[in-house]
Amino acid sequence: MLGVRLNFVSDQFVLDLREIATLARNIEPTKRNIVSVTAKFYDPMGFLSPIITECKMFFQELCKAKIGWDEPLEGELKNEWLKLATGWQCVNSFTVLRCYFQEVTEKIVSCSLHGFGDASSKAYAAVIYLHVTTTTGSSVKFLASRSSVVPLKQETIPRLQLLAALILARLISHAGEVLEPEVDITDLTWTDLKVALAWIKGEEREWKPFVQNRVNEIKTLVPMNSWTYCRGKNNPADILSRGMSPSELSECALWIEGPTWLNDNAETGSEEFNNGQLLQECLEEMKAGDKERWKSETSSSLLVAAETIGIAKVMTCEDYGNLQRLFRVTALVLQFVKLLKLRLQKNVETQKELTSQDIAVAETLWVKEIQKSLSKNPKFEIWKRQFGIFTDEHGIMRCMGRLSQAKLPASAKYPILLDKSHYITSLFVGDSHKRVMHGGVKSTLTELRSRFWIVQGRQFVRKLLYECLVCRRLQGRPYVAPPPPPLPEFRVMEEPPFTYVGIDFVGPLYVKSLNSPQQKVWICLY
Repeated sequence: MLGVRLNFVSDQFVLDLREIATLARNIEPTKRNIVSVTAKFYDPMGFLSPIITECKMFFQELCKAKIGWDEPLEGELKNEWLKLATGWQCVNSFTVLRCYFQEVTEKIVSCSLHGFGDASSKAYAAVIYLHVTTTTGSSVKFLASRSSVVPLKQETIPRLQLLAALILARLISHAGEVLEPEVDITDLTWTDLKVALAWIKGEEREWKPFVQNRVNEIKTLVPMNSWTYCRGKNNPADILSRGMSPSELSECALWIEGPTWLNDNAETGSEEFNNGQLLQECLEEMKAGDKERWKSETSSSLLVAAETIGIAKVMTCEDYGNLQRLFRVTALVLQFVKLLKLRLQKNVETQKELTSQDIAVAETLWVKEIQKSLSKNPKFEIWKRQFGIFTDEHGIMRCMGRLSQAKLPASAKYPILLDKSHYITSLFVGDSHKRVMHGGVKSTLTELRSRFWIVQGRQFVRKLLYECLVCRRLQGRPYVAPPPPPLPEFRVMEEPPFTYVGIDFVGPLYVKSLNSPQQKVWICLY
């Protein structure tokens, strides 16, 4: 490979760190110089990715600290850089065999790709190995790896794990295409987080756009049945996502040769994955309609116990101006009551964090509180015939429309009836208004009707939105644009063709056609 040194006697690639270590030791540690040193690592296969990942994570720390490009490092940051530079001096070079089948003399029975993905709070990564099985045994070769630091905008670990699964799918798909003309390849991918597997294997579920778009791409690249769960201690991608010093990397058999069970057919460390048991992180990324369907399938003893009391006797909803805050406080109150009951029964239980199911129980209680006054309205019997009102299994009144055969979430086909005279109904409208980024009456009403129905809802929404201070500021008269200046001379004077030329370049873009998989294309515009 161009740019990589080759020892042609032993037929090995030589990844030399001496030049980089000498440069790092002699330069002034500034942000600009550190980027220059990091850019000198050239490793197309990704064998040195754990070392490079450490540099990337350190550079991100400099960005978070808002260090100037030519400002000398001091204190803890300088000590950390010197520690990195000292580590590069401990190991002069790494050697990697160029030929994967150099030591294979027997007949090859099968070849398979084993890919591993993992993510930490600082980076997400993927690594793949080539497993060669012959008539007398098997061997494992390091193939390639990729890593990336997490964005400065914090994402949850399950989302980062999904990004790791995405780059793993791209990497293993590309490697399979490259090796396919030479050998028959079967692939298998591993990850140690059940949430990412639940998203990938959840065929009957619908996720939010961030998750759904990446899951769709993963499914086009790697078959769904190829994904398997393994324990974290057997995952070599865990090394890559956290970084490793050169001295540790040179002795790390897990990174160089992969997990031992790949080679000797020992216990794989895999576990049976049950996709039916959705974890809390999965529920948070589920679409509203799917979430409602999932809630209807689960029962809560807390909801049954609290039905006879009435939450309005315990809390005053008018004290809250934010819907989500009201639900969270309600869930905490219910959790406190439940804890008291357990202590009275002498059942010890540790305090747990609020879950989305607890928030859903609180929301259900307040919806029932809103609907208590509906039956006392003189027009209720007319509404009952007009909207086909019925009561679901949780005791909530819903409207029967003409969309029961449509492929829509249950909450959209059978919206909950709300009383517009109740204070919490205005909080529901305000929450929908924020979800559509203050998009106006039509957008707010559309978002609201995906779950709820209010009699004379448009009039009610318009009245509340008129009082929105953010909208009043945004809908003020804009500043008048200044008059445009005259066009430059080269735009209006006659000249021969190609006197002035501009070039723009964009890519890679991912495209796909009917008979071929996804490909990369570039555009050069003159």
